[in-house]
Amino acid sequence: MFKNYLKTAWRNIIKHRFYSTVNIIGLSTGIAFTLLIAAYVWSELNVNKAIPEANRIFNDYPFFGKGLYHGFSSVATNTLSNKLCPKNLRLNL
Repeated sequence: MFKNYLKTAWRNIIKHRFYSTVNIIGLSTGIAFTLLIAAYVWSELNVNKAIPEANRIFNDYPFFGKGLYHGFSSVATNTLSNKLCPKNLRLNL
């Protein structure tokens, strides 16, 4: 039965070459971009996974001029603020 399905599909591919080519190229392009987007999302979700207490780190993106990024810093929220700031200067946010 499956052999008959393959024969019918092959005959339709040969009979309608242009339509089949457009469909195959579109399908392969869609799958390729889906895999690229999935790889990008996976890599973004795995940033800082090896760092202990990574949930306490945030990224600071300062804006200067016309909204372009001119700097980047990662700051540990609790431990760094405890060591750098005296208790009377800390803000309770």
